Amino acid sequence: MNPLILVLASLPLRPILQRRVLPALAAAWLCLAAPAGVQAQVVEKVGQAEVPILEDNLDAAKTRAIREAQTQAVGRMVADLVAPEWVTLYDKELRRGIFARVDRYISAFRTQRLEASADRTRYAAVVSAQVSRNPLVEDLRELGLPILGDPRKPLRILYAANDPVLSQTALRPAVLGALQPRLELVNFRVTGAAAVDAGTAEWLRDAATDNPRRAEFLGRQRSDALLFVGFRLGAPGTTQTAGSMEAVLYQGSGGFVLADFDRLTAAQAPRTGDPRLRDYVLAELVNPLVLQVQPGAIRTFRPTGGGTRLALRVTGFDSVAEEEAFESSFFRLNGPFANFAIHRIGPDAVVYQGTYRGNRDGLDRELTGRQVGDFAIRHITWMDSQLELEVHRTVYPQHQEQELFPVEKRPPQVAEVLQLFFSRSTALEVQDPLYSEKEDNGWLERANQLPFNATVYGQVDSRGDADFYIGENLAEGETLDVIWYRPDRTNLSPVVRVHDGNGRPVRSYFPRAYTRFSYKVPPGQHSFYLEVADRFGFIKTDGSGYQKYHYLLLVKRQGSR
Repeated sequence: MNPLILVLASLPLRPILQRRVLPALAAAWLCLAAPAGVQAQVVEKVGQAEVPILEDNLDAAKTRAIREAQTQAVGRMVADLVAPEWVTLYDKELRRGIFARVDRYISAFRTQRLEASADRTRYAAVVSAQVSRNPLVEDLRELGLPILGDPRKPLRILYAANDPVLSQTALRPAVLGALQPRLELVNFRVTGAAAVDAGTAEWLRDAATDNPRRAEFLGRQRSDALLFVGFRLGAPGTTQTAGSMEAVLYQGSGGFVLADFDRLTAAQAPRTGDPRLRDYVLAELVNPLVLQVQPGAIRTFRPTGGGTRLALRVTGFDSVAEEEAFESSFFRLNGPFANFAIHRIGPDAVVYQGTYRGNRDGLDRELTGRQVGDFAIRHITWMDSQLELEVHRTVYPQHQEQELFPVEKRPPQVAEVLQLFFSRSTALEVQDPLYSEKEDNGWLERANQLPFNATVYGQVDSRGDADFYIGENLAEGETLDVIWYRPDRTNLSPVVRVHDGNGRPVRSYFPRAYTRFSYKVPPGQHSFYLEVADRFGFIKTDGSGYQKYHYLLLVKRQGSR
């Protein structure tokens, strides 16, 4: 330890001063003692947040406010490490991969301000956090995000000598000038451009197949990375004059990292020599393709051979039932993913791990768009050694009928709540419920069929729970009366949302214990949806302890009383 710190530690300071002063002095000494050019490994960042106070619960609001302020502090550190373009584009990945576990990056923090507003509706927190740089940089790299300040890899651009665009000296500088800033954002430094013969261009263009001559050519290159760019103006052998552009990125030595991009436009290209050709090439081909050059699109390529460890991350599930249905269809015996097992289950994704044998580069074409049971794979994304699939359901289950809710089958707690509610309330618009909701009704396609003019009982048991109902066989222009009661107390914030027959949100109501409103069926429609849930939904910083709530729902058709 530094002698100055030893001397100060031996002074008869009060314990509170020792806890506050000595760590601050030690941190300052470490910063001063660090060699020039070495970045500080712990950086102090300030975050502030303001959250609503629900049901006058100050303790819960304080916890949420501190957590949100810590998240903002880590977010400011991320902004110092990652270009703004990627922070915006990768907002979802940062939220689930970084901001969901801020404790990993904060070594210590102190609160500068904690207070409720005068009307006790909002709670504010200001936090000064010590954010550790190393684990944050490590996790950002795992997401595939380039770190500001990292040395850029030299990259050389190649094109065919007979390319209809890049062979023209009037067009080539404009194309390369549009590509260079985007390549710099993913940490490449363009060192020059060169033409190759037509045979070599074909090898570079066709990256999906093994080619010993291409591998030999790449192995002789001195640049860290090569980007082959090719244009076509018109389809060969036809009179069509639409244009296309493709690009293939190679980097490394031996086993290469590659990504291929392409852009096809239906717009007709001006003839060669036409001054409008430059604007056409940039607007229709180059600029749209440039947007595809993103960190996550540069994926790892492995030639066919021995198995490699692979993490498979699947998103798009709306419920545990959907996840299980997808697994039973996707992980088939003797398939390439047969030996994969669940590694981690998160709020919005499931991660599997296993050994994959085969050509990983071919997985793009093999998996994208494939139908897997009731699901289709929308698209896939590579991030280093992780493959991410986004799936969506294409075959939907039928809407569920309500269940009868006889008194003798009600849980004791529910029976007690309802009995107390009806005994102390008068002039109610609802009656003892005849039906109850039927789980799993947490999304539109599994909505319960709504019985009109009859009271339905339901329960929202957590922030993540939602109950959907569908009213069908209605007349366009018909007006419905919707009546909703909450017979008990809760710390949740109820919401009743209306969706039209196409599932589009129409309006939201935020009742406390009662609400009544009307809904008019739009022209051309004959159904509508109701959603009963918590207003704020899933909040990672909230713990348990939020009371569920029971509710009674009655929908009357026009003319029924």
